[in-house]
Amino acid sequence: MLVEVTTPEDFVGNVIGDLSSRRGFIIGMDDVSSKILVRTEAPLANMLGYSIDLAKLTSGKGNYSMKFIRYDKAPSSGGPDDAEPASMALRVA
Repeated sequence: MLVEVTTPEDFVGNVIGDLSSRRGFIIGMDDVSSKILVRTEAPLANMLGYSIDLAKLTSGKGNYSMKFIRYDKAPSSGGPDDAEPASMALRVA
């Protein structure tokens, strides 16, 4: 998703930190009037419930929009199947 967050300058660090924790990739920032516009790409699954968290982070002064941009391959889970083929994982000694 393309996520655009508009926030007062005082809260930019908190917003960027939160977006990064949601696996967001910051692609740019601009001054818009007296606020900062932060553009990021983030997985939709990680953005669920963001409106509540943004309100807490910015004392209700931030807003955002989300727009679909593309599908990407899901990251690996890091489970045993990622390290070795299934036939190797079930080896009997």
